[in-house]
Amino acid sequence: MRQVDIPWAEPGSRLSQAFEAKVIETVLACQTVKAACQLLRLKWDRVNAVMGRAVERGLARRGDEAMPYLAVDEKAIAKRQRYATVLYDLTRGVVVEVADERRKASLEGLFAGLTEAQRQGVEAVCMDMWEPFAQATATGLPDGKDKIVHDRFHVMQHANKAVNAVRIQEARALTKVGDDTLKGSRQLWLYGQENVPEKRRADFEALAQADLKTARAWAAKETLRRTWEQPTVEAAREHVNAWLQHVADHLQGPMHRFSLLVREKLEPIIRYCAHPITTGKAEGINSKLMAIQRSARGFRSHASFRIAALFHCGGLSLYPTA
Repeated sequence: MRQVDIPWAEPGSRLSQAFEAKVIETVLACQTVKAACQLLRLKWDRVNAVMGRAVERGLARRGDEAMPYLAVDEKAIAKRQRYATVLYDLTRGVVVEVADERRKASLEGLFAGLTEAQRQGVEAVCMDMWEPFAQATATGLPDGKDKIVHDRFHVMQHANKAVNAVRIQEARALTKVGDDTLKGSRQLWLYGQENVPEKRRADFEALAQADLKTARAWAAKETLRRTWEQPTVEAAREHVNAWLQHVADHLQGPMHRFSLLVREKLEPIIRYCAHPITTGKAEGINSKLMAIQRSARGFRSHASFRIAALFHCGGLSLYPTA
């Protein structure tokens, strides 16, 4: 008994190329494997196998295109704190590849999967402030340490947490003496100055001008936000250094601890002014993946998540060639 190649189906597939194309079209339209299975009257394993072949076919066709701006982020894919590490091409707005777990080795493996020309062509990688991702970038790319850009939104998340910690401490102290000035103000301190709701603006301006530790911490946060408006890296460095000195001289507690983190990560933070990239496109892709994940009620395995991420968000050429 001998197996022979036939022109209308791919090796290992029991479906014709024309029908595989129909499966791919249906899954893309439905966004979920379950719905496609119901329409096509196929089992989950059969449809998932078609998706897997489509992804591998698309990856083989991807070629050696340059990826000057990358982003890396984690993605929860199942219960019990199971994560995947996702690498994004910010220029095209697509998923490059997905690795199991959230470890330094996970990202190192993703970088190793790029061609040498692609690794050489990377100009900057946007990420949060998690140290293992920074270490993996430093070792996985040529001059990788100098290509790290810490995402400004993640930096400001840390700043908002510090401001909120100051508010909590001060609110407790004021409550003990019967002062409820800060009661109900939690959300207001998390706004940028221009985003305070109009109906609360007068109340907030009174709070911001009051002699409150929280008001001073919020003002420091707003000053730090102007870092990403600076015209050059040198101007940004001067701005942040002045901010660090102000915090050291006038603020304590949570804001002081946050300033130590900013001091440690100064160069990757201000490198944004040379490479103005954020994880915004990555978050948009994540939103699409979350919608698919909700519709599918989770993924059975990392392999299933990887196939779904690359199938729907990889920008790949998925269809078989007739």
